[in-house]
Amino acid sequence: MAERIVIVGAGAAGRAAAALLPQARIVARPEATAWHAEPGRLWILERGQIDAVPFDILVVAAPVLHLLLALGCRTRAWRPVVDACGRTSAADVFAAGALVGAATADEAARQGRIVAQAILGRAPEGTIAVGAPPERVGEDDLLAASLGVTKVALRDGGIVGIATAARHRTDAEPIPFAPATPIPFAALAARAGERPPPRPLQIDEALA
Repeated sequence: MAERIVIVGAGAAGRAAAALLPQARIVARPEATAWHAEPGRLWILERGQIDAVPFDILVVAAPVLHLLLALGCRTRAWRPVVDACGRTSAADVFAAGALVGAATADEAARQGRIVAQAILGRAPEGTIAVGAPPERVGEDDLLAASLGVTKVALRDGGIVGIATAARHRTDAEPIPFAPATPIPFAALAARAGERPPPRPLQIDEALA
């Protein structure tokens, strides 16, 4: 049976990996949101419904650190710990792009190709080096990210101007990590009997 490959994210890293892995399924906003992960299964929210997507290989190419934490991946200073080909400490789970610290779209795409080449068993075109730690994420980051705006727009607009800020999104100050998208109660209720088992709390190695 062919390996089931899932790529989370359709940015530069995700697109570059998908170009070499055409059989992979891409999970990306706005069509679908990766909500939770457990070994061999990715939980997504799509069309108002929660569904479980099985995988043999997972490539996380979006700024969703919570997925790697749910899988028990090691982290250090808010970044996943990866080898030169983007492999995390969890079996068959890779990371690339902004999540690893790629500062440009070109670097993110290069990392996406390296991950795909490793999955295909080819000689990689280079190595992946984890970038500097991101800024700490505060409450304003989480609120701004959930609205799809920047901290600058949120701060300038204030609470009253949130709707206006959302309509005038800028890229003046990118947010390093996007929070998990809220899940509708109706969608959760439909899956109440299939709740994944809890996993041990993951501690960032820089804080241990």
